[in-house]
Amino acid sequence: MSNYHTIIVSEEDGSYKQFNNFPFELYGDIALQFKNQFALSGPATCLLLLNEDKISGRLALYENKDLVYNNTPSITIGNYECIDDNKASAILLESAFDLARQKGYKYIIGPMNGSTWKNYRFMDDQTNPLFFTENLHQPYYTRQFTENGFGAISNYISQVDTKLVFGKFLYLNERFKQENIQIRSIDMDNLEKELLLLYDLCSKVFIHNFLYTPISAKEFLDLYVPLMPLINKDLILLAEDRTNNKLAGFIFAIPNLFDEKKQSIIVKTLARNPARKYAGITQLLCDMITQNASENHITKIYHAFMHVNNKSINASAKFSGHDFRKYTLYGKAI
Repeated sequence: MSNYHTIIVSEEDGSYKQFNNFPFELYGDIALQFKNQFALSGPATCLLLLNEDKISGRLALYENKDLVYNNTPSITIGNYECIDDNKASAILLESAFDLARQKGYKYIIGPMNGSTWKNYRFMDDQTNPLFFTENLHQPYYTRQFTENGFGAISNYISQVDTKLVFGKFLYLNERFKQENIQIRSIDMDNLEKELLLLYDLCSKVFIHNFLYTPISAKEFLDLYVPLMPLINKDLILLAEDRTNNKLAGFIFAIPNLFDEKKQSIIVKTLARNPARKYAGITQLLCDMITQNASENHITKIYHAFMHVNNKSINASAKFSGHDFRKYTLYGKAI
């Protein structure tokens, strides 16, 4: 017989340790590959679901003063994990709704660890194997969210290119050179300075993205610095406008650590300055990264986590990208 109840996690009673350990109990050894995913992404109010003394679920409520949906300040649910039990998920989520109401919120979004800069979205299906940077979660989580009143508010897609055809847009390189725009690899000796260039462009370009909220340069570095051991200079290309020493665009790709053959990479970020003079930069960068990947014996390129209305989908399609997986972000008025 179940006797579910929730508690707010406290450092004093040891429940933080239980909160951190639960994913490893739920998933077993595979969770070790995703340990960074399971960690908190910042200050949050954490809930544990207990059945007598046994942990059955957890979640974290993140407050982001800049997050607004439909003109309504919104709170997010992240770090969601639960057993496959309808009563358990209902009690856990209703406790989150009650706490969010007490905090004055009328809308809740999830899964999201506070902002779109952090972990968010559920996979719609798990038929294909996970690639690095995808999040591990139980396939029944989408059902638990929808059965408790959540609806889809945004959709995303990852595509994969297995043909690696390149050369169609390389002619653009000469045009951009004439305009004093140079394509170069990231400078491995000045990585922090280089990342700040990326931060400056992202802050300007992503401001129009769905649910975008700003972060500081330090927070940006904290996200990207852990990826530094994975960096291959041939997989991160910057288009630099020498007339103003600003970036016209960049492409940031990393190896797929889940590929035992080490023959696949993930395009994590693709961005360009929207000014008309830079039109074609993303196609050129994709063409050049595809060429570099092919020459490094890569056989598969994932174009990851694109919003369904994002122009990056068109860029991926031009390079033989086809659908690999879809994802959904959910929301609910409370």
